[in-house]
Amino acid sequence: MNKCAFFRRAFVVLLVMGLSFLTSQAQSSKEQEPVASPKLVRKEGKKLEAEANYRIQPDYPLAAKMMNVDGKVSVQVTIDEFGNVIYARALGHALLRAVALSAARNWRFNPTEINGKAIKATGTIEFDFTLEKNPAILSQETDELERARKTVEAYPFSAEAQLWYAEVLANEDDYAQAITAFKKSLELKSDWEDVYLGLAQAYREVKQDEEAIRTCKLAIKVIPNAIRVQNIYAALLGEKKRYAEAVEPLKKIIEIHPDDLAAHHSLARYYLNLNRFEDAVQTILEELEILPDYPGAYHNLGWAYYSLQRYNEAIQAYTKVLQAKQDYHMRERVYRELGVTYLKLKRFNEAFEAIEQAIKISPTYADGYFSLGQAYHDSSRFTESVESYKKGLGYQPNSPYAIAALGDVYAHLGQFENAEKTYKEATRLKPDNAQAQIGLAGVLLAQKKVTEAEAVFQKAVKLAPNNVQSYIYMGSFLSHAGKYQEAEAAYKEALRLDPDNPLALNNLGYALVERNERLEEAVELIRRAVKAEPDNSYYLDSLGWAYFKLEKLEEAERYLKEATQGKAPSPTMFEHLGEVYMRRGKKELAIETWQKAQAIAVEADQAARIKVKLALINKEVKK
Repeated sequence: MNKCAFFRRAFVVLLVMGLSFLTSQAQSSKEQEPVASPKLVRKEGKKLEAEANYRIQPDYPLAAKMMNVDGKVSVQVTIDEFGNVIYARALGHALLRAVALSAARNWRFNPTEINGKAIKATGTIEFDFTLEKNPAILSQETDELERARKTVEAYPFSAEAQLWYAEVLANEDDYAQAITAFKKSLELKSDWEDVYLGLAQAYREVKQDEEAIRTCKLAIKVIPNAIRVQNIYAALLGEKKRYAEAVEPLKKIIEIHPDDLAAHHSLARYYLNLNRFEDAVQTILEELEILPDYPGAYHNLGWAYYSLQRYNEAIQAYTKVLQAKQDYHMRERVYRELGVTYLKLKRFNEAFEAIEQAIKISPTYADGYFSLGQAYHDSSRFTESVESYKKGLGYQPNSPYAIAALGDVYAHLGQFENAEKTYKEATRLKPDNAQAQIGLAGVLLAQKKVTEAEAVFQKAVKLAPNNVQSYIYMGSFLSHAGKYQEAEAAYKEALRLDPDNPLALNNLGYALVERNERLEEAVELIRRAVKAEPDNSYYLDSLGWAYFKLEKLEEAERYLKEATQGKAPSPTMFEHLGEVYMRRGKKELAIETWQKAQAIAVEADQAARIKVKLALINKEVKK
């Protein structure tokens, strides 16, 4: 490893967050399109130094003199709105950096103002350490490790000497001894960011991440404005998926350096991982003030808006990515997510076009085929949906979620044996997938495997105690099993978790209607479901049937006719409408409607029941 490699790697932590090219992109963008209202101004070194109204020059360290060490030390400083140095970082020889930092922190500057408003500023102060070298001192010594070791022997109580020795050891990949030397330096000087940073990075190199995290926490306690430590701390926490903890160091970095693009980008990603989507949106918008055309930010913005169900804004954000002049390495993913967003708005043609474009870019993109399968599913093209899911599974055969989705498509096709087999494979791959367990229970119930279905439903509820759908399906199962009180309790639990869930409202209302209980309450529940999804034929059928039970036949006919005019009317809808016609004396319409019900009836019990009704009404008509 070369002499600078160890500390270069300390800053490469940002690459873990996928930000390797942001700095150059940010600089390029700013040259072309300056930010209208900057939160921080960068100043050239000489200009910044000229604005200082109080200066301190560093003393020359004795150990540096004795070791013939000289040279320049550059100190990057950040200055607050009042002219005080709030952050400083030195680049130069370890024996010289501490005194340069100490001096720079005590400088004071005239406040920087733009349009009459004081803002932060950043720039560089340079200190030049020169001396007449003594040729007698280590004149024959050229090996840096040996020079550092002898410096420590000569000055064992010098924090600077211990740091130099630790850095050289780390550059030689001798991390065990480097850690010891970093610790000795800390014992001598406990408020030096370079030492904490080096120690944390050394722990990281030997895979002692918890020790690295502990070191960062200690550093931040001692030096709250240690930005480089905050950076590596956030990266370590992010790698451990401890996103809630990682938020704070990133916010601190942004507080000191409000134009830090990498910190904004990482903070937005962590907010997304925490499902804090509003916070993510705000952070991404700030990121776009720094770099207006950055496609990665628009990609994250699209996902945040999608998660907030702000689908039109999500489409705008995704479109910005695709219109960007810069090449973006995840274009197929953007097209897929754009297509999924169109699906939410039922804009099927645009959804198919976007998802197919994703597959065109990457023909082996499994998620693209899975999303295409979902698009076919949502547009009731179930046979094509099966083929898309199968093709995707050819590239990613062990995706439990895609396998479960395929099971759902088989269920829609009435292929319950295939659905059962597929759902069981999904639950084998991921036993804690509550959605797959629910689907499995449903197809078991459809095959009248009641005992097995009940056991699977119970498992699904235990796996996801806050999953609304689990309770809805459990309620449906219990209703079919005749366990009405337990069914009502399940639906009420679903509504406790999601008071406006239309499926729970409809199912609870319909269960009451079927039992002729609390019909006014049932109507109110179902009306809420219809209000949420006015085109849902099943909810319209429930409402019409409830009005029928209340002898409100005009309202019943209205809603049941709407239900039967939907996309895929069920035989039950026609059967219900026939009952209304019969009650209203419209016998010819009743016969016609029941004949439609009979033609599409699948269940033997229902087909037999409709046959009897038709026989009886035909007798009456003949009389």
